[in-house]
Amino acid sequence: MERFTNRLVWILEKLVTMMIVTAVILIGMQVFMRYVVSSPLSWTEQISRYLFIWMIMLGIPIMFHRKIYMAFDLIFDSLDDRKQRLMGIIIKVAICFFALFYFRYSLSLCINTYGRMTAGVKLPLYMVYGAQPASASCIFIVTLNQLLIEIKNRGNSDGHDHPAEGEII
Repeated sequence: MERFTNRLVWILEKLVTMMIVTAVILIGMQVFMRYVVSSPLSWTEQISRYLFIWMIMLGIPIMFHRKIYMAFDLIFDSLDDRKQRLMGIIIKVAICFFALFYFRYSLSLCINTYGRMTAGVKLPLYMVYGAQPASASCIFIVTLNQLLIEIKNRGNSDGHDHPAEGEII
Protein backbone atom coordinates (compact mmCIF):
# COMPACT_ATOMS: atom_id res chain seq x y z
CA MET A 1 0.00 0.00 0.00
CA GLU A 2 2.84 2.41 0.83
CA ARG A 3 4.53 1.86 -2.52
CA PHE A 4 1.24 2.37 -4.37
CA THR A 5 0.50 5.57 -2.41
CA ASN A 6 3.98 6.95 -3.01
CA ARG A 7 3.63 6.23 -6.73
CA LEU A 8 0.17 7.83 -6.81
CA VAL A 9 1.46 10.99 -5.12
CA TRP A 10 4.42 11.09 -7.51
CA ILE A 11 2.01 10.94 -10.47
CA LEU A 12 -0.17 13.65 -8.92
CA GLU A 13 2.89 15.87 -8.45
CA LYS A 14 3.82 15.46 -12.11
CA LEU A 15 0.24 16.17 -13.23
CA VAL A 16 0.01 19.31 -11.09
CA THR A 17 3.39 20.49 -12.38
CA MET A 18 2.26 20.03 -15.99
CA MET A 19 -0.95 21.91 -15.22
CA ILE A 20 0.98 24.81 -13.68
CA VAL A 21 3.27 25.02 -16.70
CA THR A 22 0.28 24.87 -19.07
CA ALA A 23 -1.60 27.57 -17.13
CA VAL A 24 1.45 29.86 -17.15
CA ILE A 25 1.86 29.39 -20.91
CA LEU A 26 -1.85 30.04 -21.52
CA ILE A 27 -1.88 33.17 -19.36
CA GLY A 28 1.33 34.42 -21.00
CA MET A 29 -0.22 33.79 -24.39
CA GLN A 30 -3.34 35.72 -23.35
CA VAL A 31 -1.26 38.70 -22.16
CA PHE A 32 0.74 38.70 -25.40
CA MET A 33 -2.36 38.46 -27.58
CA ARG A 34 -4.21 41.16 -25.62
CA TYR A 35 -1.47 43.78 -25.29
CA VAL A 36 0.85 43.12 -28.23
CA VAL A 37 -1.44 41.80 -30.96
CA SER A 38 -4.58 43.57 -29.61
CA SER A 39 -6.65 40.47 -30.30
CA PRO A 40 -7.37 38.70 -26.98
CA LEU A 41 -8.18 35.01 -26.93
CA SER A 42 -11.43 34.21 -25.14
CA TRP A 43 -10.71 30.58 -24.29
CA THR A 44 -7.36 30.88 -22.43
CA GLU A 45 -8.88 32.45 -19.33
CA GLN A 46 -11.50 29.70 -19.00
CA ILE A 47 -9.06 26.85 -19.56
CA SER A 48 -6.65 28.42 -17.03
CA ARG A 49 -9.50 28.62 -14.50
CA TYR A 50 -10.37 24.95 -14.99
CA LEU A 51 -6.71 23.97 -14.72
CA PHE A 52 -6.53 25.95 -11.47
CA ILE A 53 -9.49 23.98 -10.08
CA TRP A 54 -7.78 20.69 -10.97
CA MET A 55 -4.45 21.89 -9.51
CA ILE A 56 -6.08 22.73 -6.18
CA MET A 57 -8.07 19.52 -6.00
CA LEU A 58 -5.11 17.30 -6.91
CA GLY A 59 -2.82 19.27 -4.61
CA ILE A 60 -4.88 18.39 -1.55
CA PRO A 61 -3.89 14.68 -1.48
CA ILE A 62 -0.25 15.72 -2.00
CA MET A 63 -0.49 17.97 1.05
CA PHE A 64 -2.12 15.19 3.07
CA HIS A 65 0.66 12.81 2.05
CA ARG A 66 3.34 15.31 3.09
CA LYS A 67 1.40 16.19 6.25
CA ILE A 68 1.58 19.91 5.53
CA TYR A 69 -2.08 20.72 6.12
CA MET A 70 -3.29 23.30 8.58
CA ALA A 71 -4.08 21.91 12.01
CA PHE A 72 -5.01 23.26 15.41
CA ASP A 73 -2.83 21.14 17.65
CA LEU A 74 -3.06 22.95 20.98
CA ILE A 75 -5.19 20.20 22.53
CA PHE A 76 -3.41 17.44 20.61
CA ASP A 77 0.03 18.51 21.89
CA SER A 78 -1.21 18.55 25.49
CA LEU A 79 -2.05 14.82 25.32
CA ASP A 80 0.40 12.05 26.22
CA ASP A 81 1.83 9.87 23.42
CA ARG A 82 -0.75 7.10 23.78
CA LYS A 83 -3.68 9.51 23.57
CA GLN A 84 -2.04 11.35 20.65
CA ARG A 85 -1.79 8.09 18.70
CA LEU A 86 -5.42 7.27 19.49
CA MET A 87 -6.53 10.78 18.48
CA GLY A 88 -4.47 10.49 15.26
CA ILE A 89 -6.22 7.23 14.39
CA ILE A 90 -9.66 8.72 15.12
CA ILE A 91 -8.90 11.77 12.95
CA LYS A 92 -7.67 9.62 10.06
CA VAL A 93 -10.74 7.39 10.25
CA ALA A 94 -12.94 10.52 10.17
CA ILE A 95 -11.04 11.84 7.13
CA CYS A 96 -11.49 8.49 5.36
CA PHE A 97 -15.25 8.60 6.00
CA PHE A 98 -15.42 12.20 4.82
CA ALA A 99 -13.47 11.32 1.65
CA LEU A 100 -15.89 8.47 0.90
CA PHE A 101 -18.88 10.75 1.51
CA TYR A 102 -17.35 13.49 -0.65
CA PHE A 103 -16.53 10.98 -3.40
CA ARG A 104 -20.09 9.64 -3.49
CA TYR A 105 -21.78 13.03 -3.76
CA SER A 106 -19.23 14.62 -6.07
CA LEU A 107 -19.48 11.62 -8.39
CA SER A 108 -23.25 12.05 -8.31
CA LEU A 109 -22.74 15.67 -9.36
CA CYS A 110 -20.58 14.56 -12.28
CA ILE A 111 -23.19 12.04 -13.39
CA ASN A 112 -25.97 14.62 -13.12
CA THR A 113 -24.05 17.10 -15.29
CA TYR A 114 -23.26 14.55 -18.00
CA GLY A 115 -24.19 15.99 -21.36
CA ARG A 116 -23.93 19.64 -20.29
CA MET A 117 -21.19 21.86 -21.64
CA THR A 118 -19.38 24.88 -20.21
CA ALA A 119 -20.48 28.23 -21.60
CA GLY A 120 -17.38 29.46 -23.44
CA VAL A 121 -15.15 26.64 -24.57
CA LYS A 122 -17.85 23.98 -24.75
CA LEU A 123 -15.96 21.60 -22.47
CA PRO A 124 -18.08 18.83 -20.90
CA LEU A 125 -19.04 20.06 -17.44
CA TYR A 126 -18.30 16.68 -15.85
CA MET A 127 -14.64 17.20 -16.79
CA VAL A 128 -14.52 20.28 -14.59
CA TYR A 129 -16.49 18.67 -11.75
CA GLY A 130 -14.45 15.47 -12.12
CA ALA A 131 -11.69 17.06 -10.07
CA GLN A 132 -13.77 16.51 -6.94
CA PRO A 133 -14.19 12.70 -7.03
CA ALA A 134 -10.61 12.37 -8.28
CA SER A 135 -9.38 14.36 -5.29
CA ALA A 136 -11.65 12.54 -2.83
CA SER A 137 -10.45 9.12 -3.98
CA CYS A 138 -6.80 10.17 -3.71
CA ILE A 139 -7.38 11.68 -0.26
CA PHE A 140 -8.97 8.39 0.83
CA ILE A 141 -6.03 6.34 -0.46
CA VAL A 142 -3.40 8.62 1.10
CA THR A 143 -5.20 8.82 4.46
CA LEU A 144 -5.91 5.09 4.54
CA ASN A 145 -2.21 4.47 3.93
CA GLN A 146 -1.30 6.82 6.80
CA LEU A 147 -3.86 5.11 9.02
CA LEU A 148 -2.41 1.68 8.26
CA ILE A 149 1.12 2.96 8.96
CA GLU A 150 -0.04 4.47 12.25
CA ILE A 151 -1.75 1.23 13.30
CA LYS A 152 1.30 -0.81 12.26
CA ASN A 153 3.64 1.50 14.19
CA ARG A 154 1.36 1.52 17.21
CA GLY A 155 3.98 -0.18 19.33
CA ASN A 156 6.71 2.41 18.72
CA SER A 157 7.91 3.98 21.92
CA ASP A 158 8.31 7.50 20.53
CA GLY A 159 4.81 7.68 19.02
CA HIS A 160 5.87 9.16 15.69
CA ASP A 161 5.33 7.88 12.17
CA HIS A 162 8.52 6.60 10.63
CA PRO A 163 8.63 6.60 6.83
CA ALA A 164 9.80 3.51 5.06
CA GLU A 165 13.28 3.67 3.61
CA GLY A 166 13.28 5.88 0.54
CA GLU A 167 9.72 7.12 1.18
CA ILE A 168 9.05 10.70 0.20
CA ILE A 169 7.04 12.65 2.73
